[in-house]
Amino acid sequence: MPGGQARGIGLPTVEALARYDVLRLGGDTDRHRLDELDAMLATPMSRALTTAARGLQQTNSEALSAAAETFAHLDQHLLAAEATTCAAGIYRKAGLASQAALARERAAALHRQCEGAVTPLLNREQISHVLTRREREVALLAVRHTSRTIATLLGLSIATVNNALARVYTKLGISSRAQLADLLNVSRE
Repeated sequence: MPGGQARGIGLPTVEALARYDVLRLGGDTDRHRLDELDAMLATPMSRALTTAARGLQQTNSEALSAAAETFAHLDQHLLAAEATTCAAGIYRKAGLASQAALARERAAALHRQCEGAVTPLLNREQISHVLTRREREVALLAVRHTSRTIATLLGLSIATVNNALARVYTKLGISSRAQLADLLNVSRE
């Protein structure tokens, strides 16, 4: 049982963090107990944990965004980046491209403060889930090559490469190769 030891020795903050960690890493947790711990602790951190848990379980982008702001204010940048990444995915699935793009930018900024941390929630919105195989190929090559070179490498017409790149930009909510490089965290050398 997540948080069981912490509960047994009277460490409610540790229990709340353990219960949220189980949820954010893909497990199941008792959100009712998180609500109890929040009522007992009444701290910004306990409230953010409870709000983020509700957002994850109910796929609620507003709850995740609110929790992310509190996490960021508390210098919990990894938790903030994860919650914002999840909110971006929910916005994208709802067809709210501009909110998704803003959330992705915010998540990237928060993630940069985490020294390359990788977690299941941060990987949830990888481009492999958004783009087709051909679009991924073009996107990865577009960071360092011209459309003409990509066309030659892939045996496509330049128009086909440019059309694929336009779809990539639309799906990712970006408008340039520089933004694509930033999103992919790749140098344009």
